[in-house]
Amino acid sequence: MPPLPLLVRCAAACAAVLLCLGSGPPAAAEEPAADSGRYADIDRYVRGRMAEMGTPGLAYAVVGPDGPLHRRAWGTDGRGDPVTPETPFLWGSVAKPVAATAVMALVEQGPLDLDDPVTEWVPEFAFGGPGHASRVTVRHLLSQTSGLPEESAVAVADCDGDRCPRPAERVEAL
Repeated sequence: MPPLPLLVRCAAACAAVLLCLGSGPPAAAEEPAADSGRYADIDRYVRGRMAEMGTPGLAYAVVGPDGPLHRRAWGTDGRGDPVTPETPFLWGSVAKPVAATAVMALVEQGPLDLDDPVTEWVPEFAFGGPGHASRVTVRHLLSQTSGLPEESAVAVADCDGDRCPRPAERVEAL
């Protein structure tokens, strides 16, 4: 099994590409960057899928242990602005299997147990009155049986670009 950071980065990159392959009109063609010869096949595949699926824009990266090895972006975002490698995309439910993969890698490596209370790892996690959050385990979160009210998750996730709360603010909002 690859080291966790590489596994998580690869899973995140794949999920981001898959998420973006879903909707909208095709994006305008863009010439590959001169340094992307090594990744030309991936670029062609992604561009082909964009055209087939009518995807308006996407960004992807191939990431190694020391950071990005190759980054590409094509098309436009929901506001009509050009997509760059830094353009944020809302993941929605695509984040669930990515997060679950990362969590299970930690479980397999030993530092995390499915029956650990979430508050052991995220002390700020609190909802449902005194003591409720301390009984919620990692397993509960992965199986979506934590008792976390659905409307609170939607309120935290429903944002746009720069108005999106930071991770700590999201946890605090729960």
